[in-house]
Amino acid sequence: MFHVSQLKACLGPGRQVLSQLPHPDATHQIPDLVLQRHVRQRDLGTIVQVLVQWSGSPAEDATWEDLDSLKQQFPRAPAWGQAGIQDPGNVSDQDLPTMATSPTGELDLK
Repeated sequence: MFHVSQLKACLGPGRQVLSQLPHPDATHQIPDLVLQRHVRQRDLGTIVQVLVQWSGSPAEDATWEDLDSLKQQFPRAPAWGQAGIQDPGNVSDQDLPTMATSPTGELDLK
């Protein structure tokens, strides 16, 4: 028999334990990609949880998070399909069709 305080976490192969926590300002991570999602039952109903890959972290470090609270905390995260500033460039409407109204009042794309 042994006391629970004698237990240690089992780490997978290739994992290392940091001697100290990183400074909070050192890496500001945001949700980068949703890998999986599932619905869980809670006391007041159901809640959607997502497996999130954080920016600058490998997929192995992904965490399960509540989708609604995560979207409130990071409303413009790339994981939600928002446009980012990855490839700045010229944004123009040269290739978009123009719209005109016909004499009968119908919308006509040209």
